[in-house]
Amino acid sequence: MMIEPPALSQSPETVLLTLGPAQKVTLDLGKGMVNARKVSDNKIQLKFRTKDFEGEYFHYTGDLFFIYKSGHLMKLTCQKRETLGLGRARGASGSAWQ
Repeated sequence: MMIEPPALSQSPETVLLTLGPAQKVTLDLGKGMVNARKVSDNKIQLKFRTKDFEGEYFHYTGDLFFIYKSGHLMKLTCQKRETLGLGRARGASGSAWQ
């Protein structure tokens, strides 16, 4: 769900959120990778920041929010996916509510 002026259209989005070592958070918004800086992470909530928005991911519910500097809010529902490989990363992907 995007809270925005009525003149702007809404379309479903798919996002891949990857949590890496240290403070690294990477997002694939379908238009290339975006690096984010982890602000905080605890049992309940992960907060991160990019140049365009702040993100909040709630571990228990799978809700992911993007709070844009313009004041718009996007809510996505995520599914957690464990990935094992060279490093261990937790990820979530979801699509926007309409």
